[in-house]
Amino acid sequence: MANAKVPVTFGSREATDALASIAVEHYHDFKQFVGIYYESPEQIAILNATAPGFFADLHRWLIDRIVLNVRKMLDRAETMGKTNLTVPALHQILTAEQKYPVVKAQELIESLRSLAARVESWRHHLVAHIDRETALDQTGSCHEFVPSEISEFYKSLEAYFNLIYSTLWDTVHPIDAVSHSDAHELMRAARDATVMADLLERDVTAYDALQRQSRFGRK
Repeated sequence: MANAKVPVTFGSREATDALASIAVEHYHDFKQFVGIYYESPEQIAILNATAPGFFADLHRWLIDRIVLNVRKMLDRAETMGKTNLTVPALHQILTAEQKYPVVKAQELIESLRSLAARVESWRHHLVAHIDRETALDQTGSCHEFVPSEISEFYKSLEAYFNLIYSTLWDTVHPIDAVSHSDAHELMRAARDATVMADLLERDVTAYDALQRQSRFGRK
C-alpha cells in the first residue's frame, strides 16, 4: 500500500483518523502472520506436513510486507516534493494544536524509530534497484526480523495514537480493532487436511465413510 497523500484541506482530526486506520490495517497483517507462524510448534509441524514449500514462501512474503508497513509509518513527511501521511508528517500537522503534547509525542516517535531500526536496511533493499555487487556478494550479512520487536513497535504506535486522541479529543483509537480469525481458520483447515491425509493412509474405508457423511465431501 502506498503512503496516503495529505490534501491541503485535511485537518488534524482527519489526518489522524486516516493514519490510524492505516495502522489498524498494518497491525492486522502482523497479527495474521504471528497467528500462523508463531503461536505453537504444533502449527509449524502442520504447515510442514501440509505444504512446506508454499508456507515457507508465504512466510518470506509476509515478512517483506510487514517490514515495508513498519518503515512506511516512519517515512519522511515529504518525498520528491509530495507530502506523505506518516507519523513524522502527522507530528508536523499536530504541532499547530495548542493541546498537542509535543515532548511526549516526540519521545514515542523516537521509540518507534529505535524499534524499527533493525528492519531499515531490509526496507531499503526491498524498494531499491538490484545492485550487482550486492546481488553477487555471497558473504553479505542477512537481514534480521524479530517478531517481538515488531510487536513492541505496534504497542508504541498504539500508545502514540492514544496520546493524541486522549489529549486532543478525549477518546482512544486502539489499533487492535479488527478480528484476526483468518489465520485461525487457515490453521484449522490445514489441521483438518493433515488429519484426513493421515486417515486415508491408515484406513481407506474409514476415510471414504467420513467423506460420504459430509454433503460437501469434507468435514
